[in-house]
Amino acid sequence: MTAITYTATGEGRRDIHAEFTTAPADPDAALAILDAAALALMPEMRLDSMEAKGNAYRTSEAYRRFNALSWLADRTFPGECAYHWQCRWKELDAAKAGTEPEPGRMGRFEIEWSQFKIQIDYEPNSFGLGHDHIEVRKLAPAGFDLPITDTGYRSIFTDRFDIKHAGGVGALVVAMLDAANTPACQQGSLF
Repeated sequence: MTAITYTATGEGRRDIHAEFTTAPADPDAALAILDAAALALMPEMRLDSMEAKGNAYRTSEAYRRFNALSWLADRTFPGECAYHWQCRWKELDAAKAGTEPEPGRMGRFEIEWSQFKIQIDYEPNSFGLGHDHIEVRKLAPAGFDLPITDTGYRSIFTDRFDIKHAGGVGALVVAMLDAANTPACQQGSLF
């Protein structure tokens, strides 16, 4: 049976290289093996990233194996970049539609705050930059603005550590809305 082996390489053996133990029978088999290996690393990566501030989690064994898998996928399926594979695996690992994802798991959900219905999209390690991306969209009511945006849309990049300590993605957005809704902020005296 074909599996994936990991080998430590480079200075200090911190780099990791991934290879198939034997050539997969066909592209579908290769894809299934890569998907299964990447999804098996996701829970450990979520735990590692919630314990580390900033980009420190990028040095974890699981994260380095995940990157090695994306480069193996890139070599196996020329024409797609390594980032494409990381996005694919985050989507396969996404939270169930409509439920708030745990920090580190991609998802889309809705909350109600004050009189507003709000959609939140969350992508961990967005653009491979080491920060998580939260998109906030006001769905209703028409004609009123959220205190954090005049357009009904807000893009937020933040550390997963901060999301964890806020109590989750939804709690972080609510905290931002609550803070921006204070009289001091409404008068423009925050900055």
